[in-house]
Amino acid sequence: MKIGTLTIKERNRILNIKKKVLVIAKTLNFSENIASQIATELAKLSKDIFDEIHPTLFSIHLSDTDKKQLHFLFESINSPSFPLNTTLFDKPGYKETEAGNYMIKLSKELPLQSIELNEELIDKIQNEFLRLSEKELLAELEKKNQELTRAYEALEKSQKELLNRTQKLAKVGGWEIQLHDMSLHWTDEVYRIHELPKSHIPKIKEGINFFTPEVRPIMSKAVKNAVGKGVHWDLELPFISAKGNKKWVRTIGYPKRENGKTIALSGIFQDITRQKRSERLLEKKNAELEFKNKELEQFAYISSHDLQEPLRTVTSFVDLLKKQYGDQLDDKANKYLQFIEQSTFRMRDFITGLLEYSRIGREKRLVFTDCNEVVQHILSDMHTAILEANGEIKVETLPVAVAYQQELRQLFLNLISNALKFRKTDTQAKIKISARQKNNEWEFAIEDNGIGIDEKFADKVFIIFQRLHPQNTYEGTGIGLAYCKKIVELHNGRIWFESTLGEGTTFFFTIPI
Repeated sequence: MKIGTLTIKERNRILNIKKKVLVIAKTLNFSENIASQIATELAKLSKDIFDEIHPTLFSIHLSDTDKKQLHFLFESINSPSFPLNTTLFDKPGYKETEAGNYMIKLSKELPLQSIELNEELIDKIQNEFLRLSEKELLAELEKKNQELTRAYEALEKSQKELLNRTQKLAKVGGWEIQLHDMSLHWTDEVYRIHELPKSHIPKIKEGINFFTPEVRPIMSKAVKNAVGKGVHWDLELPFISAKGNKKWVRTIGYPKRENGKTIALSGIFQDITRQKRSERLLEKKNAELEFKNKELEQFAYISSHDLQEPLRTVTSFVDLLKKQYGDQLDDKANKYLQFIEQSTFRMRDFITGLLEYSRIGREKRLVFTDCNEVVQHILSDMHTAILEANGEIKVETLPVAVAYQQELRQLFLNLISNALKFRKTDTQAKIKISARQKNNEWEFAIEDNGIGIDEKFADKVFIIFQRLHPQNTYEGTGIGLAYCKKIVELHNGRIWFESTLGEGTTFFFTIPI
């Protein structure tokens, strides 16, 4: 019959084996000396076969046979190096189990064979076994409880320090008002914002008086509505500390209500002085920038208008010279007139492009824009140019984007025109237009099989008036891709390209969803 089992997961359990065996051996009338020897030998064996990963099972049994015996059974993953030829135990031995463990069995004949192994004795032995286990368990629980208490106190202290540091860094604190006694409680950071010592006992009316006179009615009304109607507030107000320092604070208050009545208020109090200064500085810079932009637009418009007038004059006089004196001029003079005419045309294109560049985003109005319709209209307008270039353009399904419609049209037009312009002379121009959703933006791609772009020009491509090819090879002003970059940035997007010289180029741009 089994008396009890103990699972050895930790080394300190080995001592428990010794205690239990000693108690049971004495109960069964073993002498003090023999009981101690048995307990010591079993403790040595359990220490020998102990494994930190795999627990060892130890059990105690009594046999009611002709020779009444006390049996000790170990089941362990480890093979014992214990000297099993000891004369202390009767027929010691061990065997390997089906699970691959070692079963170690040790027996000791009871000193008085006349002892009756009845239920009363078994109950007594088991009670001693269990009582010892309960004591150990209670002691262990008490020890763990003390360890947990110390850990909790350390954690609580650490969290309090962390919260205090966090509040100090964020310049945000907490407060609470109990309406039954009108008591007001502040965290450390609220004291710091008010520039008051922690020994100071705050009062509600006093707290409101820290706000500047013109906003005190706003704060009082917010508190009144929270108490009477249960309405929370979130306000940014000017504030003067106890030391007279002017600040801006954000105050948020939430009412706690029971049975339709507000019983408490709580919230946060944050110093936003630096944030407000930054906002005001940003507003000032934005106003200055807007003014400068308007000045620049006006300058570009006036300049382009004034520059085009002399160009028209030059063109008119060239026409007059050709009409009235064309037959009197030699070939060289006619060639000079042709150079002048071509130069004035290029200058006019430059001025027109510059004027359009300065006007990008002038009339800012974001609208839902079907990119499929935009591209189809462009391809329809470019029908003749596509035929002349023997171009093949494939358009995949494009999204509806929130965009500046006219600017988006110009963006697609420039990129498609470039793909046709910079085609290879001996190969049919093939262009693919596609889009995909990537995170929180649409990513568009215009892919061609043209001449490609050398990587050494990657930094120059999007700079205004930067040309990569001579005028007599490919016409243009050098504004087109700078124009595209400005349009994409107007949409808070990005533009870039991937290219292999002689094989083609893909221009990518994104528009936020």
